[in-house]
Amino acid sequence: MCLKTYLLAALAAGTVFSGLASGGDDATPPELKSLRFTPATIDTSTGPAEVTVSFSAVASGATHFEATFVDASGTFRQSASAKFAHTLSGTNSVKVTFPRFSNAGSWTLSHVFLGDADGNTLVLDNDKLVRRGFPTRLEVVSARDTDPPKLTSLEFSPTEIDTSAGPADVKVNYTATDDLSGVNYIELSFLSPSGVARRGGSVKLEAARSVSKSMTVTFPRTSEPGQWTLSSVFLSDAAGNTLVLDVAGVTRAGLRTNLVVKSASDTTPPSLTALRFAPEEIDTSQGEATVKVDLSATDDLSGVNYVELSFSSPSGTFKRAGTAKFEPSKSVSTSISITFPRQSEPGQWVLSTVFLSDAGGNTLILDANALASKVRKLQVR
Repeated sequence: MCLKTYLLAALAAGTVFSGLASGGDDATPPELKSLRFTPATIDTSTGPAEVTVSFSAVASGATHFEATFVDASGTFRQSASAKFAHTLSGTNSVKVTFPRFSNAGSWTLSHVFLGDADGNTLVLDNDKLVRRGFPTRLEVVSARDTDPPKLTSLEFSPTEIDTSAGPADVKVNYTATDDLSGVNYIELSFLSPSGVARRGGSVKLEAARSVSKSMTVTFPRTSEPGQWTLSSVFLSDAAGNTLVLDVAGVTRAGLRTNLVVKSASDTTPPSLTALRFAPEEIDTSQGEATVKVDLSATDDLSGVNYVELSFSSPSGTFKRAGTAKFEPSKSVSTSISITFPRQSEPGQWVLSTVFLSDAGGNTLILDANALASKVRKLQVR
């Protein structure tokens, strides 16, 4: 339990803070009799390091303890807390873990919190700890990682794929190194010949100075045919340093950049095969009303993946619309519910637009004139 949570819980229970009576059985806050931490200097250059904070309390007895260290910049904090059995006195301890490459320099024991079973608390900031003669300074030694990781090899196979009949996978093998904190992330992407489409992948890694792994990039059915390019590679290490390679950077590194994609080209937009809505008359004078639009559509290659439609009011001022997204399919049937708010504009609304798209980027747009022969007008009262 963190300090804030403990204080809120105690307040909700109507308990006592810092010795102010509120009707509880015990209004005496715990008292910090002794406090020390060891070691006084730690080194996080090669891995995490622990600091053991030992303390003893008297009076009502502590059941909860929390200690927080802060670095010289005030930006980074490390803390630990623990619950203990109710005792009138005794020595306990908590361990504060500092991660590898913690910020080097003097850290300060900034806060100590004690709480007892009756909700009484003692909070000591750095000034109060110093005045009581308790140690507060911790020296942290750490190597500073300022160098980005390096990409030592990258290759993909196959170098030619065919997505005419279905999706195709490209396996990317890579090796990367980092001098200190370790590689922890890689991301890459291929760019289509037109520059419109991208396919890529990313992997989060356990930080390591050397990694040799692979990822799979999937190209969907009827991907854009032609020569795709490995356009970007991004690497980061656990210290936040990054390496970004564009096409030129990948080429300078001597890595292969070109992937040939064969595909049946999809240039035909989807077709609307059925459309109707119900009811054809609604009353919004007392509240909102819903119209359900049923439609079916087909596509010859890549598959329908999106539909949008809208009604326009008699004045043309107001519109009510609905959308639906799909996993690309050669045939879809769906229902879209469109809600008309209370006191919508009365009169004959028209289905003014139907928009369909497929996974190949082809679109079909039907306006009010094209739709007039397919559906009746909607009467709104």
